[in-house]
Amino acid sequence: MRLEPEYSEFLHDAGYGEPVGKHFKMFCFSQLRGKSYYRNKTLTFPSAVSFSIRTADPAQAAILQQALQLHQTYILNKQEIVLEKLSISELDLDPDCTQLKIRMLSPITVHTTLPDGHTKYYNPLDDDFARLVNQNYRNKWKSVFGEFPDDTIAIYALSIASKDKVVTDFRFFRVTAWNGTYLLQGKPEALRFLYHTGLGARNSTGFGMFEIIR
Repeated sequence: MRLEPEYSEFLHDAGYGEPVGKHFKMFCFSQLRGKSYYRNKTLTFPSAVSFSIRTADPAQAAILQQALQLHQTYILNKQEIVLEKLSISELDLDPDCTQLKIRMLSPITVHTTLPDGHTKYYNPLDDDFARLVNQNYRNKWKSVFGEFPDDTIAIYALSIASKDKVVTDFRFFRVTAWNGTYLLQGKPEALRFLYHTGLGARNSTGFGMFEIIR
């Protein structure tokens, strides 16, 4: 296991992937969940909130667990928060499972860069949406295991509405992403990998985590 400072530097500066090419952090997280209201351009949570973090890297999981057990209070966006409970769970997935009905816990986003330098985002009804989600999966897999997987995945929108569209400012640009429910198909190892790393792009900045709908 890498030492914590070295590992943090590795994730921040490089991530998984070849020296020249795409790099991935191999974790994802959900949005804050809990009762809330929006007023005066401020989102307020009057009571307890929760969120989930997942990773495909056991070393990362161990470091995160250790870090969260060191203190009880933390600062989030200049607001002091108290950690009341930390729970750890494992994915219970049937070894023969080849498809999942899922709901996004943080919206999924995929995009391409146009010749003029602008970014084009795709919605789940675009023909290229599923292709780009699959391409992202294959790139992530290669960044960890050194070669592309011998399979592909498929994703189908089951329930998408206008309210599921999420446009958010991130640093110096805007990201368009989508919530909603989907059918995700693939080999069990692919489904497990994506459960821990997220679907689509920008997983380490809060996009692409899903829950399984039983």
